[in-house]
Amino acid sequence: MSLRTLVFWLHLLVGVTAGAVILFMSVTGVILAFEPQITEWLERDRRVIIPPPDAHPLSAEAILT
Repeated sequence: MSLRTLVFWLHLLVGVTAGAVILFMSVTGVILAFEPQITEWLERDRRVIIPPPDAHPLSAEAILT
């Protein structure tokens, strides 16, 4: 194995490793930056409240009491 081949493969290995680390940091940073929006999107179905069929609106006096 020549020196040139050794340097090439070392450079490639270090570059791919660094690229993987940078990609991981970028993806986790985006997830942290958009955490409120992602959480809201994931929980969108849980925030819907369906009232029972026999429910009726309360009057202002009933709410105040």
